[in-house]
Amino acid sequence: MAKPLSAGSEIDAWCTRCRLDLGHRVVAMVDRRPKRVICLTCNSEHNYRPPKLSGGRRQPASVAHPPSPKRTSDGSPHKTRSGLRQLAEWEAHVTGQAAAAFTRYSVESSFYQGELVLHRKFGQGYVLELLDNGKMTVMFRDGPRTLVRGQP
Repeated sequence: MAKPLSAGSEIDAWCTRCRLDLGHRVVAMVDRRPKRVICLTCNSEHNYRPPKLSGGRRQPASVAHPPSPKRTSDGSPHKTRSGLRQLAEWEAHVTGQAAAAFTRYSVESSFYQGELVLHRKFGQGYVLELLDNGKMTVMFRDGPRTLVRGQP
């Protein structure tokens, strides 16, 4: 029989900062359910969110929530073949790159096509296309985003 959850217990949860299912420590409980957790990887504290992947393991009945139907098994919103192709291209550009290879995103910075970018919210990506009016399209894990560039 599974040990009941309490403050201080470890649980798998969706980390809002890492954007991954990771191990967390329960900080606060409400009605026998985890309310606040701390990520054991990045140490961020946030409200409990059930893991996007169940990985074959089931959460206790008091904690279980159905996974979002809009996401694939890896937690990404890519569902179509073109989405899977975009994800594969992103992995080919980004996976295995040294941290020093990425340029931190800033509105003031100028970028070139193919440059690796590190965005504080969207994570790692690469410049897909330079657009007019000081904008660019950057491919991130969850899909392309239009960002501003070269602005004073």
